[in-house]
Amino acid sequence: MPSKKMGAKNSNILAYIALIILICILLLKNCSTKPVRQDKKPDTVTVTKIKIVHDTIPGETKLVEAEVDTSIWVRKSENKPDTTYEGLLKQYTALGNKLFTKKLYSTKFQIKDYGSVTVNDSISENSLIYSDIITDLKIPSTTITVTKFEPPKRELYLGFNGMGNSLHPIKYIGVGGLFKDKKEHIYNVSLGYDGEVLLGGGLYWKVK
Repeated sequence: MPSKKMGAKNSNILAYIALIILICILLLKNCSTKPVRQDKKPDTVTVTKIKIVHDTIPGETKLVEAEVDTSIWVRKSENKPDTTYEGLLKQYTALGNKLFTKKLYSTKFQIKDYGSVTVNDSISENSLIYSDIITDLKIPSTTITVTKFEPPKRELYLGFNGMGNSLHPIKYIGVGGLFKDKKEHIYNVSLGYDGEVLLGGGLYWKVK
């Protein structure tokens, strides 16, 4: 008779173990389900910085083309040669002063709301001898930082547990597993012994 009871008990244990394995297979099969959309939205931080540019950029001046147009200045009455030496000297001095006068031209260009750009040109002897650009700009730059949360994933935990009291420090001992799906539902399956084989299970969900 004891052998039959022992055989029946072993059969029960094997049946419980097979049931636990079957439940674990069903839980793991749940991994093939579609992922759940995240409840949390990514954090977006926008930072705008103002870059102030005060700079002088020299340019390289090159002569592209030169053409003498005598039809303009010869026809002007004030440019006709005077018949006296004093008058001719006066004309010569006036033309020399015009030719060798150094002139500085400054042109300012407004760039929307960012500031301005000024072009300076120096002209002497009827030639452009120097050119530069002065920038006075406040250029905004925007940095967008997006913090993405890690998507929910399935997790499986295996472990053991025990229970007792003052009279029986170890009254119950068992093993089990926890499975968390992408919806953050937790399934519990356990197998224990407190004089007889016990099979347990549970379901937990996140309280928001």
